[in-house]
Amino acid sequence: MAFFAVMLFSCENNIKEVKSFISIDSINGIIAYDVVFVKSDSGNVITELKAPLMHNTEGDTGSLEFPKGFFATMFDKEVPSTTISAKYGVNYPNKDVVFARDSVVIINLITQETLYTERLYWFRRLNLIRTGTTVTITSPDKFIVGDSLIADDKFVNRTLYGIHATLEMDSI
Repeated sequence: MAFFAVMLFSCENNIKEVKSFISIDSINGIIAYDVVFVKSDSGNVITELKAPLMHNTEGDTGSLEFPKGFFATMFDKEVPSTTISAKYGVNYPNKDVVFARDSVVIINLITQETLYTERLYWFRRLNLIRTGTTVTITSPDKFIVGDSLIADDKFVNRTLYGIHATLEMDSI
């Protein structure tokens, strides 16, 4: 009996060490596979995001990183209105900024316009997208190439800078 009493008290861990080991603050991040994230308001779907891999880091500079790309659909009154995809993306929720790079494609499903670029910032709080890299915009009737772009996040109002070419599709 004395042997068991000695064994019981000799295996004691420092409680502070145990708490620090299992504390949520000590977890540096979370990795999720085959992510489907749906955001809704009053039961209406606003955004649906799909990604094969997501890294979530906590803290003041927390982020949701999509190192293998993502595909998101935005809805207007339950109808898909815009899609965005890229081979890499990161969302900084504390800053309300999304960064996408590598084969960024935005499609306005209502106007049938498509934007192609290599890097894009989406400032959610300002409802603004911006890119400083070459932009190609296609629509059923036009093909436009420019150096950079600023637009609202619904891709309706936009300013395209350094336009290299504008081709009317009916003239081709």
